[in-house]
Amino acid sequence: MAKTTDKDKWKTILKEMKEGHFCPVYLFHGVEPYFIDVLSNYIEKNAIAESQRDFNQTVYYGKDAKVRDIILEANQYPMMSDRRLVMIKEAQELNKASNQGGDKDHFADFATYAEHHMDTTILVICYKYDAIKKTAKLYKAIEKLESEGKARIMESPAVYENAVVQWVQDFATERHLSMAPDAVSMMAELVGTNLANLSSEMDKLKQVADNANVSTVSLDIVVKNIGSSNAYDNYMLRNAILARNVAKVNRIVKTFSKNDKENPIQVIIKVLFDAFQKVFAYHYLPDKRSMVAAPALGMSPWMLQPIEMGASNYNARKCLAVIDLLREYDMKSKGFNYPSVAPSELLKEVVFRIMN
Repeated sequence: MAKTTDKDKWKTILKEMKEGHFCPVYLFHGVEPYFIDVLSNYIEKNAIAESQRDFNQTVYYGKDAKVRDIILEANQYPMMSDRRLVMIKEAQELNKASNQGGDKDHFADFATYAEHHMDTTILVICYKYDAIKKTAKLYKAIEKLESEGKARIMESPAVYENAVVQWVQDFATERHLSMAPDAVSMMAELVGTNLANLSSEMDKLKQVADNANVSTVSLDIVVKNIGSSNAYDNYMLRNAILARNVAKVNRIVKTFSKNDKENPIQVIIKVLFDAFQKVFAYHYLPDKRSMVAAPALGMSPWMLQPIEMGASNYNARKCLAVIDLLREYDMKSKGFNYPSVAPSELLKEVVFRIMN
């Protein structure tokens, strides 16, 4: 197999499978479940012909399975087929103590199977939300098989906030969807780092754009169809505070005060907390050019303007004071050592104290 980076390895494996090349053993593991699902779903739908699946395809779920049963199944010969598929979804559940329904005592037995595997079986281990240690017996056994071209290991690392904008762009390109830069940024802000959710929301956006026959998805289309109006206003409030636009801040806060439930103060505080952390960090960047500063703060360049504005209006010392203030009001909003006060009143207080 050609040398690829960890980031691109799932693409290489998918390409191999689309070309009809399947290995006897696959280990998909890691924090981000999206890539694991993409690869395992493709195998489940394409490795075995539909007419042959009844006798040659078995899918187990970790919480309900035993390792020895899975291995016994994997050691069977295919019936009227060139190969059989044995897949373990949620394999991390196998690695729990037996009194929790798992099969920890025998998890390492997969290593023994890998050493004496059936070439006519495709064994797929899907281990989510954590990575198997590279020193583990199972990992080493499958790694050896991979060096022989008989296995593939794909670790799915966590996706961080500074990469989400690029994923929005990548998903848009895959769907032949053109998006305005501010629409891309808002999509990243609203959906966050869950790639499965992002992929689903991008499908929805593609359908909306096709139905409306628009050539480029605008910010308003994203807000209307993906985010809620109050989520959009949270960022409007953030930007107005960073710009010290008192009139606009008061107008938004007054609107929020009419419905506390639709505008939860904890969410607003988090948005402001993240913003002032970035403003504080911006003050100490040695190079403040947008193409350098934005990646350093985990942002795209066109998202940087409000942070630059905030830095011009709040010095580093004030930023620290605001961050402490937001921590204080987050605790107050949750009722810690503070009398019961309407969230709308707390919001008015904290905003006033930030801007004064």
